[in-house]
Amino acid sequence: MTIDSVWERMVATIDQLGDSLRWRTLPEKGVALDATAFLDLGFVETKNLKYDPAAFKEAHAAPVEV
Repeated sequence: MTIDSVWERMVATIDQLGDSLRWRTLPEKGVALDATAFLDLGFVETKNLKYDPAAFKEAHAAPVEV
C-alpha cells in the first residue's frame, strides 16, 4: 500500500478532503479542516502534554439543544 492509495481511501471517506486535494500537492502550511468530522474516529493517540482526546472531543462537540 502506498501513501497515494491511503490518500485515495481517505478522500473517498472524508467529504472535507474533496476531489481537488491531493497528497502530493498539499501546501506546506497544510489545509484547515473542521475537526467535528473526526470526533467519532477511534484515534490511537492517548492523553499527553499537548493533547487530550476526551477534552478535544468535548470542546468541539455540538451544543446540546434543550
